[in-house]
Amino acid sequence: MGDKWNQRFQLSFNAAWKIQFQGLRVSSAAARSTCPSVEYGRNLSVPSRIQNSPARIKWARGETEMKLLFAVLVAISGGGLLTHGQTVQSKTHLKVGDVAPNFTLPSTQGGEFTLSDYLGKKSVVLAFFPKAYSGGCTKEMTAYQSGISDFNSAEAQVVAISTDNLDTLKRWSRELKASFPFLSDAGRKVSALYGVLSGSQSYANRTTFIIDTEGRIQHIEEGSAALDPSGAATACKRMAKR
Repeated sequence: MGDKWNQRFQLSFNAAWKIQFQGLRVSSAAARSTCPSVEYGRNLSVPSRIQNSPARIKWARGETEMKLLFAVLVAISGGGLLTHGQTVQSKTHLKVGDVAPNFTLPSTQGGEFTLSDYLGKKSVVLAFFPKAYSGGCTKEMTAYQSGISDFNSAEAQVVAISTDNLDTLKRWSRELKASFPFLSDAGRKVSALYGVLSGSQSYANRTTFIIDTEGRIQHIEEGSAALDPSGAATACKRMAKR
């Protein structure tokens, strides 16, 4: 049993060693820092201090194998253990030129936000993000606030959407000092409507839609590309010049 698990985990480790995940390659340092007792290219070792008892040896081997599995998961996720926004995601079914589905959701700025209210008035930036307070989402929303003047000058309304409950989003938006609304899609209906709901259906994949004043999608950014709002700002400026 031990040899079989050794082979299985060694194969997993070798495969992870070669994986390129969103531009980040797995490094030996990441694996060794998580599991220092395991050395790449060798069989799993058992710490010498517990070699006396067969039962303890069996327990130690299992623990070491689990550490290796954890190391592989950490490495694949770029050090974030499959954090939100870094997981592999499917593309939205919507495309540039499509009419953006209308919706109404509760807003952190009070009342409800309805997309169709902006027809003929402003373009809209719908920024779906996975989870409030997570590192990547904090970076993204902070960047939106820092560049909010670019969107305002292009007559574009920034709107952030997640499946978090409204109270959580209210607290987080206050901490971020965000001047734009956050919408709660706790029922996950709008995320599903836009084709951004994760495989587990627990959160929205990071996706940004730029919608013009006629209600049509003019630009889409997904995954890590959506972390930087400069692409969305450029699209809004381009539309404003038409």
